[in-house]
Amino acid sequence: MSKVKINYWLLLFAIDSMLELASQLFNWNFLSLFSKPLLMPLLIGYFVSASRANRSPLKKFVVLALVFSWVGDAVLMFQNINGMYFIIGLVAFLLAHVMYIVGFTKLKNSTTKVERLAIIVFFLAYSATLVIFLWPGLGNMKAPVMLYALVLTIMGVLGVIKSTTNHPYITFGVLFFVASDSILALNKFLIDVPFNGMLIMGTYIAAQWLIVAGVSKRINPA
Repeated sequence: MSKVKINYWLLLFAIDSMLELASQLFNWNFLSLFSKPLLMPLLIGYFVSASRANRSPLKKFVVLALVFSWVGDAVLMFQNINGMYFIIGLVAFLLAHVMYIVGFTKLKNSTTKVERLAIIVFFLAYSATLVIFLWPGLGNMKAPVMLYALVLTIMGVLGVIKSTTNHPYITFGVLFFVASDSILALNKFLIDVPFNGMLIMGTYIAAQWLIVAGVSKRINPA
């Protein structure tokens, strides 16, 4: 695939991202019905075209993570209609994180033992603190949220551990993902976060793009 085609996918993704953020900022729900479900397919198009010549086993797990993310995006659009849609969306993103976890294991470590320990402690402390704050408002969602927090923590730890100084995209990507899910959880279970839609989608879009860009650079070294 030519570079023009790769840039074309990125251009479409960037335009759709701006439309989605605008829909969240101005509450243009009708626009979001079209812009949100297009985000992951466009990113998949970019990733597949950018790594077509590479046969890394990591590719299929990234694509599966994006597919499950797309399912989550679509389903969560209807969570206000029925609470089951939130559960289904949670499961979809849980599976997306699992795919990223499996994919990240295919990358070589780029940190020392001390650095890995510090990273693990940081993510565990952050996740535990967040769950403690959310706990009173979780109700019957305590077990699902704890499971999701554990999987997200593992994904975050591996994403940072497997990143490199030259390609820190994955590190920033997983941190943005944690931020996005944290804002979503705080807004749903604890407080009304101002501009929550734009903040959640902004950090989520950045997270997915950074992870895809980081993986692309790792499996397609210059």
